[in-house]
Amino acid sequence: MKWQKWWLVAASPLLFGFGPTFESDLERSLQGKVLSGTAFHRTVLTVMKRHGRVVGYQNTGPKYLQHTIGDGRARLLWVQDGALRGDLILIWKEGEMARVQELAKPTDDVYQMYRPGYLTGDELIFADAAHDGSNVLQPRLRVYKRRGSTWKLTQNLSAGAREAQTVLDFERHNGKINVSRVNGFVRVDPKYLSQAHVGPMLTYAVRFERIRGVYKQTQNERIETPLARLEDLAGFRAKGNRAEFNKRVPRSVRDRLWKALAPSDYLTVSSNSNLSEDSERDFLVPGWEIAFRKSGQRWVVRSIRPNPDGF
Repeated sequence: MKWQKWWLVAASPLLFGFGPTFESDLERSLQGKVLSGTAFHRTVLTVMKRHGRVVGYQNTGPKYLQHTIGDGRARLLWVQDGALRGDLILIWKEGEMARVQELAKPTDDVYQMYRPGYLTGDELIFADAAHDGSNVLQPRLRVYKRRGSTWKLTQNLSAGAREAQTVLDFERHNGKINVSRVNGFVRVDPKYLSQAHVGPMLTYAVRFERIRGVYKQTQNERIETPLARLEDLAGFRAKGNRAEFNKRVPRSVRDRLWKALAPSDYLTVSSNSNLSEDSERDFLVPGWEIAFRKSGQRWVVRSIRPNPDGF
């Protein structure tokens, strides 16, 4: 039993949750060091190992350290403790003192995309996306402001909790970032057509603009795709609006398409390929195959033919 007592005395306090936190330990260990070079990376990795932290990982592979953009003197460190949820750590200098802080995440975000934030003065801005615990990736725009020596999350915006087709990104002109405007595309479920969660889905362009120091969403515009046109036609069919339907459908296919889009609580649509692309031109609905073509700036039905095998 004596060896057990000695083991308890010699055991690291970190083993029992005592001692410095990962952030405070890293901050102490980085004093007097520049935030680059071999010694810097060796220090970071040593403290990570001491606290059981590992390099963060995403679908594209392991992630570690990157510079902020704008003011590139700070560093962003992404670490995990073995679970899916990752922690984003900001490392910066206040004068000669190294500072370290975990950036707070909204409670509904399991983890965010690991992309560089834009640092300017006392603001750090992220335009990217985050997972909410499901397989849905949602656009995110987050703003942190420094108050004293602490960074506070002051804005957390999403495009109506819709699935991201692309992550949000800062607008660029001739390679220069316009931090006051953030753009992206989201995927939205049709109202009158049902489909698998992988798509095809409607595409919307979204934009956030900085107005009097605060970001606000200023655009939520549907992109005209063949699926968007089919959604409109299914809506006219469900409402029995044959006049508006006829205005948008060539005479040669009106009757067949009206029949194919008969009102249903579950009018399933799928793409006529294995890709389920949102920009697909050919679709299947129960018993029919519908193809579109571009006419000027509009999509029109090119053909519709029976498909007795269903999908």
